[in-house]
Amino acid sequence: MAIKEPVTGDGGYDAWQVQGIGGIGYYYKPVDYSAAFVEGWRITARMRLVSGTGAAGVGLNPGGDKPRFDVHLSASGADAVISLFGSSLSYTVSGGANAWHLVDLVYDPTTARANLLIDGVERLTGYEGTFYANENRGLLFGTDGPVANFNLARFKTGMGDVRCTLDHTLEFDSGTLTMGFELGAAEATTWNMWLNAANRIFSVWSVSLPVVDPAVSFSIDIPGFPSVGKIGFLTTLVAGVGIICSDFEVVDTGAPAARLTRERMLELLRTARIQ
Repeated sequence: MAIKEPVTGDGGYDAWQVQGIGGIGYYYKPVDYSAAFVEGWRITARMRLVSGTGAAGVGLNPGGDKPRFDVHLSASGADAVISLFGSSLSYTVSGGANAWHLVDLVYDPTTARANLLIDGVERLTGYEGTFYANENRGLLFGTDGPVANFNLARFKTGMGDVRCTLDHTLEFDSGTLTMGFELGAAEATTWNMWLNAANRIFSVWSVSLPVVDPAVSFSIDIPGFPSVGKIGFLTTLVAGVGIICSDFEVVDTGAPAARLTRERMLELLRTARIQ
């Protein structure tokens, strides 16, 4: 394996540039497995193919009675193909052959399988690993021939928490409902909101968000909001591991003078002003 001098400022990332030579192109780092297959584990890597043919990869080789788990990144024309070694599972990123890709392989000890997140979105599930050429070599990263840049290659015991922020505030004044938000997450998420009004619960929205890091703050003003008594809003951020942040707030809109339906709520949202 040839490790060239560090690369700086490659698409905003500093990296080690690696090229496999003669089929031997991986760096191995010892790992303590004592709790990993009981508590779960997570491998996170950010890598980019630069040139050449073949695959770059990151993985875990525990040896013994535990299978190995490997994520491979290769190119097919202008597209990136991210596959799980020893299985038929793969995902194609259109136009991403030479782009940076963040991969998270998350092992769940309750199922003895791993799921793969690609650029923050869960894409592949149910990976069992393989016992092919399985030796106790720990965490590995490198290539089998092409030149690739690695900004990150990390192993962590535990399925891992996704760093996130979600703070929600509600104010009602003179017929205007103001919803304030501070939200962000280190992975792509789905932002959900539900409304509880008059003992009825309905979905307000479900929106896919990219990585928002650092968190951002903004507010939504909804003029002409009716007086419907006390109402509550539950909002969540959901990533591949489930709900990672949530908040529930209640506001008093005054003595009920109208009935709020989901259709009326969506109609009001169309008049909203984002600050």
